[in-house]
Amino acid sequence: MKKRLVIVILLVLCGLVILSCGKKISFDHYGVYVKGNDGFHEILNNYENSNVILHNDTSTQIQYKTALEIYVYSPQSKTHDYKLFVPFFLPDADDVDLFDILENEDFIEVKLTVSPLEKQNDIVKLTANITSYSGPLILFTTKENRGYLFNSKNLLSDELEKDETTKLIEEITNSYRMTQSIQNSRQSIISDLQTYGAQVMQYYRTPLNQGGGGSSISKGDESKIASYIGWEDSSTITDNGTFSLSIIRSNSVQIVGVGTVIGNDGNNNVSATITVSCTSRSPLSTKVNN
Repeated sequence: MKKRLVIVILLVLCGLVILSCGKKISFDHYGVYVKGNDGFHEILNNYENSNVILHNDTSTQIQYKTALEIYVYSPQSKTHDYKLFVPFFLPDADDVDLFDILENEDFIEVKLTVSPLEKQNDIVKLTANITSYSGPLILFTTKENRGYLFNSKNLLSDELEKDETTKLIEEITNSYRMTQSIQNSRQSIISDLQTYGAQVMQYYRTPLNQGGGGSSISKGDESKIASYIGWEDSSTITDNGTFSLSIIRSNSVQIVGVGTVIGNDGNNNVSATITVSCTSRSPLSTKVNN
């Protein structure tokens, strides 16, 4: 009797395993679906003037525990070439132009394993070679130039040792963000310097009786120039950095701007200098120091 009971239990368990293995994945309509811990999430895309516009809805994270799985349900799913990108930088906008990211190479490619599902001709399973990554991802189908942007969150990322791909992504992303921060700070400094340089030229050309230099600048005029361009002293501090003004020779003014982030040398803040040669045909000359 006990043997029969054991056999029946084993048969039932085998049947359940067979049913589980034979269960098909199905979707209501064609599309791209990411398998999350709470089920499947459809990822949308859009087109505008022949450009691929990605919906920048990365506030919603698709949570997963182990490998990241993406399913493409399409009549041409098995003929497409697929690429998965980790973007280094996403504009702070509702929509993102995919080709801007591709042309600027602002991404790292993640290896994908493509597995067509048996007896389901229209569905392809894509498995990402990342096991501990959390952040934005872009799936790109090269033949159709379609892009799909979504945000992933690995629930075990704090417990798992980071895989090599994730380590590389973080290293490159951090380096890219640092580079972007340096470039942004430097550009802000240069923009301000050019504004101040133009104001110095305006001071030089303004008659004496109107508060200007009357076509003459001499050493000791720093405070007059500073007052004219809106500074309280020969130096000023703004949100973009610190600026200091000096007269290096007759009719020649130099302004140095120092930004708020460490520059390329890794030790000193970004900086640039503009030299205003008032009697020159091209009076403004800008130089990047760091």
